[in-house]
Amino acid sequence: MSPSTTVPHIPLPPGPGVPVELNVYDLQHPDNPDAVSTLNGYLYTFGVGLYHSGVCVYGVEYAYGGHPSAHTGVFTTPPKKAPDARFRQTLLIGFTRLSPDDVAELVQAMSVIWVGNTYNLLTRNCNHFASDLCERLTGKAAPEWVNRAAWLGEKAKFLLPKGFDTPTAAPVTAERAREQQLTELMEGPLTDEDEYQSENHTDPDHDQ
Repeated sequence: MSPSTTVPHIPLPPGPGVPVELNVYDLQHPDNPDAVSTLNGYLYTFGVGLYHSGVCVYGVEYAYGGHPSAHTGVFTTPPKKAPDARFRQTLLIGFTRLSPDDVAELVQAMSVIWVGNTYNLLTRNCNHFASDLCERLTGKAAPEWVNRAAWLGEKAKFLLPKGFDTPTAAPVTAERAREQQLTELMEGPLTDEDEYQSENHTDPDHDQ
C-alpha cells in the first residue's frame, strides 16, 4: 500500500498560511567532501544532481533516511543543518495553513510508514519523502530536478553495483543527525561566516 493512501488527510483551514521551504543539499563523500558539490555545479545546469532534501516548516526541518530496522527513518534537524551534506539552496514550495500541532500530527502519521528498512536510494529516498510531505502541506510536490538522478538511476539500474540501494546505503540518516547536533552543542554555535550560504534562496522551478 502506498504512503498516499494510508496517511489521513488533514483539511487546510482558511488563512494566509506559513511558508513551506525545501532545503536542498549536495551530498558529501567522506574522502572528498567537495567532490559532489563540484560535480553538482556542472549537473545543475542540466536539471540533475546528487541531492539530499528536507522540508522546513515552523522552524523545523523534516527529513528521511535509511537504516536496517523497522523503526521510522523520519528525523528532524535545525534548518539547513543536515548531516553529511552541504547546503546548496532553499526553495519556497508554497504555504500551509496547518497549525504546528497539525504538522506534528501529519509527520507522526507519515513516520509510521516511512520506516528505515524500506529506504531505497532510487525508489524511496529522502527526496521522495520530502516531496510527499511538501504535497501534503501545500498541494505542490517538490520540483522534479531535485530527484531526477534517482529516476535516471532506476532506468539504468542494471549498470549499477549490487547492494548500492539497500537501506544502509542512505547518505543522510537520523543517527548522523543526532551525532552532529551533539557535536554542535559541545563545540558551540557556528559563526556568521560559517553560515554565509544560508541566505541562498532560489526559484524552485529551475530546469524542471
